[in-house]
Amino acid sequence: MNLEIFKQRIFVLQQLTKRELKRKYARSYLGVLWSIGYPLLRMFLVVMLFSTLLSRNIAKYPAYYFVGFLMLEFFKTGSENSLTALVDNKMMFQKTKIVPRIFVLSRVLTSFVNLLLGTIPFIGVLIFYGCKPTLYLLYIPIDIFFLALFVTGMSYAVSIWYLYMRDAKFIYSNALHILRFFTALYYSIDRMPHNIATFIRYNPPYTFIAIGRNCIVYGKAPDEGYLLQMVVYGIGFYIFGKVIFELFKHKIAEKM
Repeated sequence: MNLEIFKQRIFVLQQLTKRELKRKYARSYLGVLWSIGYPLLRMFLVVMLFSTLLSRNIAKYPAYYFVGFLMLEFFKTGSENSLTALVDNKMMFQKTKIVPRIFVLSRVLTSFVNLLLGTIPFIGVLIFYGCKPTLYLLYIPIDIFFLALFVTGMSYAVSIWYLYMRDAKFIYSNALHILRFFTALYYSIDRMPHNIATFIRYNPPYTFIAIGRNCIVYGKAPDEGYLLQMVVYGIGFYIFGKVIFELFKHKIAEKM
């Protein structure tokens, strides 16, 4: 792929992402402000409902929850919205020569923008709870990078899955809902039975969340085991999704 083609694809990706963002906020009076305020609202609700039950022995609980929510929401919305990325763009795909994976990437990038918007109130929460910046914050861009690879790989795979099984949307949505309870979003795995704690510890989304919590909220070095899992999950799922997409990309038009 030469430089000119690369620039064209980047331009198309930018335009598709802008379109997705406009579509997302088209019927919202608050618009972008909703993406900023929604994570904060969720945090307040969780703190009010669960802080007395689940936050024991969890220092800076609101910030602890906020990290998990932002990262899990990026994974959830990015991959879930990518399910229909190809089908929703059927007409454009048929009338243009746009590379099909760009439709998926635009959905992932849209969710990434929402992640960035969510960090605005999160910074305020960190300041309020006295979470001081440390050198370990340098791990965060790396953590987000591999999380983005993981989400992209999953998005490639589920977009092809949906072409072959329209029920995939229902199945995947419910699977994500169940998965939420195994990411230690509201609680600490230290209070879980050993077998459940082990399952959560090797759950891919939790890996990225655990690194983020240590580095951002507590100013601690991430566990070496989590760093290894981060790389394996990020690269492994990206390759898996990309291979699936490439294997079936020639049948996309037929299955639409």
